Amino acid sequence: MRNDLMTLKEVCKETGVTRKIVQTYENYGLVKATTKNKYGYLLYDDAAVKKIKKIRLYQRFGYRLSEIAKLEYMTVDEQVMILKEKINNMYDNQSETAELIEMAEQLLENLRSY
Repeated sequence: MRNDLMTLKEVCKETGVTRKIVQTYENYGLVKATTKNKYGYLLYDDAAVKKIKKIRLYQRFGYRLSEIAKLEYMTVDEQVMILKEKINNMYDNQSETAELIEMAEQLLENLRSY
Protein backbone atom coordinates (compact mmCIF):
# COMPACT_ATOMS: atom_id res chain seq x y z
CA MET A 1 0.00 0.00 0.00
CA ARG A 2 1.27 3.44 -0.84
CA ASN A 3 1.58 6.25 1.68
CA ASP A 4 0.64 9.12 -0.62
CA LEU A 5 -2.60 10.19 -2.23
CA MET A 6 -3.82 8.34 -5.31
CA THR A 7 -5.91 9.42 -8.26
CA LEU A 8 -9.14 7.62 -9.05
CA LYS A 9 -7.35 5.76 -11.84
CA GLU A 10 -4.68 4.55 -9.41
CA VAL A 11 -7.30 3.55 -6.85
CA CYS A 12 -9.11 1.52 -9.49
CA LYS A 13 -5.88 -0.23 -10.44
CA GLU A 14 -5.00 -0.90 -6.79
CA THR A 15 -8.43 -2.28 -5.85
CA GLY A 16 -9.48 -3.92 -9.11
CA VAL A 17 -12.74 -1.97 -9.32
CA THR A 18 -13.99 0.33 -12.02
CA ARG A 19 -14.41 4.08 -11.84
CA LYS A 20 -18.19 3.59 -11.91
CA ILE A 21 -18.03 1.27 -8.89
CA VAL A 22 -16.06 3.84 -6.88
CA GLN A 23 -18.57 6.50 -7.89
CA THR A 24 -21.41 4.22 -6.78
CA TYR A 25 -19.72 3.76 -3.40
CA GLU A 26 -19.43 7.54 -3.16
CA ASN A 27 -23.15 7.90 -3.93
CA TYR A 28 -23.94 5.53 -1.05
CA GLY A 29 -21.68 7.54 1.24
CA LEU A 30 -19.37 4.58 1.74
CA VAL A 31 -16.18 6.26 0.55
CA LYS A 32 -15.12 9.73 -0.46
CA ALA A 33 -12.14 11.45 -1.98
CA THR A 34 -9.72 13.05 0.43
CA THR A 35 -9.10 16.10 -1.73
CA LYS A 36 -8.53 17.25 -5.32
CA ASN A 37 -5.26 18.06 -7.02
CA LYS A 38 -4.55 21.30 -8.89
CA TYR A 39 -6.05 19.77 -12.07
CA GLY A 40 -9.30 18.90 -10.33
CA TYR A 41 -8.64 15.17 -10.13
CA LEU A 42 -10.05 13.45 -7.06
CA LEU A 43 -7.40 12.09 -4.72
CA TYR A 44 -7.84 9.23 -2.26
CA ASP A 45 -5.78 8.18 0.74
CA ASP A 46 -4.85 4.68 1.94
CA ALA A 47 -7.87 4.60 4.25
CA ALA A 48 -10.19 5.02 1.26
CA VAL A 49 -8.43 2.20 -0.59
CA LYS A 50 -8.73 -0.08 2.45
CA LYS A 51 -12.40 0.86 2.72
CA ILE A 52 -13.04 -0.04 -0.93
CA LYS A 53 -11.38 -3.42 -0.42
CA LYS A 54 -13.50 -4.00 2.70
CA ILE A 55 -16.68 -3.07 0.80
CA ARG A 56 -15.77 -5.54 -1.95
CA LEU A 57 -15.27 -8.25 0.66
CA TYR A 58 -18.67 -7.56 2.21
CA GLN A 59 -20.19 -7.71 -1.25
CA ARG A 60 -18.58 -11.10 -1.79
CA PHE A 61 -20.25 -12.19 1.45
CA GLY A 62 -23.57 -11.29 -0.15
CA TYR A 63 -24.27 -7.92 1.43
CA ARG A 64 -25.97 -5.22 -0.64
CA LEU A 65 -24.53 -1.72 -0.62
CA SER A 66 -27.46 -0.44 1.41
CA GLU A 67 -26.69 -3.07 4.07
CA ILE A 68 -23.00 -2.19 4.05
CA ALA A 69 -23.90 1.46 4.53
CA LYS A 70 -25.96 0.53 7.61
CA LEU A 71 -23.05 -1.45 9.07
CA GLU A 72 -21.08 1.80 9.27
CA TYR A 73 -23.46 3.08 11.95
CA MET A 74 -23.53 -0.10 14.05
CA THR A 75 -21.45 -0.82 17.10
CA VAL A 76 -18.68 -3.38 16.83
CA ASP A 77 -20.81 -5.84 18.83
CA GLU A 78 -23.70 -5.40 16.39
CA GLN A 79 -21.36 -5.88 13.44
CA VAL A 80 -19.96 -9.05 15.02
CA MET A 81 -23.48 -10.41 15.53
CA ILE A 82 -24.48 -9.64 11.92
CA LEU A 83 -21.29 -11.20 10.54
CA LYS A 84 -21.78 -14.34 12.64
CA GLU A 85 -25.29 -14.66 11.20
CA LYS A 86 -23.86 -14.32 7.69
CA ILE A 87 -21.25 -16.98 8.40
CA ASN A 88 -23.96 -19.36 9.64
CA ASN A 89 -26.00 -18.65 6.50
CA MET A 90 -22.96 -19.36 4.33
CA TYR A 91 -22.46 -22.70 6.08
CA ASP A 92 -26.15 -23.54 5.54
CA ASN A 93 -25.87 -22.60 1.87
CA GLN A 94 -22.70 -24.65 1.57
CA SER A 95 -24.56 -27.73 2.86
CA GLU A 96 -27.49 -27.09 0.52
CA THR A 97 -25.15 -26.60 -2.42
CA ALA A 98 -23.33 -29.86 -1.64
CA GLU A 99 -26.68 -31.69 -1.60
CA LEU A 100 -27.70 -30.12 -4.92
CA ILE A 101 -24.38 -31.08 -6.49
CA GLU A 102 -24.84 -34.66 -5.33
CA MET A 103 -28.39 -34.78 -6.78
CA ALA A 104 -27.19 -33.26 -10.06
CA GLU A 105 -24.40 -35.83 -10.30
CA GLN A 106 -26.91 -38.64 -9.68
CA LEU A 107 -29.18 -37.24 -12.39
CA LEU A 108 -26.22 -37.00 -14.75
CA GLU A 109 -25.32 -40.62 -14.05
CA ASN A 110 -28.92 -41.68 -14.69
CA LEU A 111 -28.94 -39.79 -17.98
CA ARG A 112 -25.73 -41.50 -19.08
CA SER A 113 -27.24 -44.92 -18.43
CA TYR A 114 -29.95 -44.39 -21.07
